[in-house]
Amino acid sequence: MTSAADRLRRIADLAPGALGDDGVWLAAMINDHFAARGLTATDRRNEALQRLAAELVLPETNLAGRVAAVRAAIRRYQSGRWQRSDRWRETMPPEYAGRPEEHLFAAFHASGGKVPSSPKQLGRVLLSPGNHKRTAGHFAMSQILAHDETNHEG
Repeated sequence: MTSAADRLRRIADLAPGALGDDGVWLAAMINDHFAARGLTATDRRNEALQRLAAELVLPETNLAGRVAAVRAAIRRYQSGRWQRSDRWRETMPPEYAGRPEEHLFAAFHASGGKVPSSPKQLGRVLLSPGNHKRTAGHFAMSQILAHDETNHEG
């Protein structure tokens, strides 16, 4: 099940291309919200890798299996789409939504392309408490509007 935070991040990625200036504004409000919650680039990267693992393998898969699947996906993406085009994109291509590429794009962009690839590093990331659980609460549109009124008057 997709969390509210995951859905909002996906909206922030897709909104500028779909809604023009209004989409840019909406994406900025969503991103400001998450930045204010104190999530670091490493937190966002790790969340994306944890979501990737959850999508690629069954929950009962052992750590070695999860690490192997994530590591293979990282290597394919890094040598392919990341090198060819995605590192230059500001927003995620809409066709990535709901696919492993969505999480890979988020992980690579959150960390400027610095994604762990060693089994030991990936194991630590996948075993760390799910950062996405910390931010998965409901987020009402009124909060976006309240943020805009108090911080962007005019």
